[in-house]
Amino acid sequence: MNRQNVTKWCRAFSEGRTDVHEEHRTVRPFVISGAILQRTEEAMQANRHLTLRELHKIIPEVSMATLHECVTVTSGYHKLCVLCLLHDNARPHTEHKTKALLKRLKWAVLDHPPYSSDLAPSDFHLFLYLKRHIPGQNFHDDDEIINEVEMWFQQQVVNFYDCGIQKLVPRLNKCLDNGGNFVEK
Repeated sequence: MNRQNVTKWCRAFSEGRTDVHEEHRTVRPFVISGAILQRTEEAMQANRHLTLRELHKIIPEVSMATLHECVTVTSGYHKLCVLCLLHDNARPHTEHKTKALLKRLKWAVLDHPPYSSDLAPSDFHLFLYLKRHIPGQNFHDDDEIINEVEMWFQQQVVNFYDCGIQKLVPRLNKCLDNGGNFVEK
């Protein structure tokens, strides 16, 4: 409790108050018009990551409390906080202390498959074609390389990236058929 609240409660008790519970107060009910509800819904559908402050900037004529009521109670949106810790089989992640901490926090640890370059679209598709583009070029510093690679990425059509992802499904099936072993040697 902050200092201001402590002072408020001390004053109340010195004036004769004996109960620590808040007194019942009547609160005016929220009145949310259909237009406000629709604007809120449209904004949330357009960007599910909006905070109440950002939503208030979009709909400034409505108070934050009313927007909160509109988003949570009326529309049924809830804040979702999901924490995902990337945890592979590296030595620090398999140490006893790390395992004990994860167990104490009651975090579920999912098995991490070993890295397989033949199941990574960046390796079997993207870098394969990038390597064909780079030979014979001379670069004087890292910035030149970065610029060239970024330019190459931007020149690729959407279908190029889609093709790499589509190649993944048969490779995954082949890996499963081989009992989880590498697809190509």
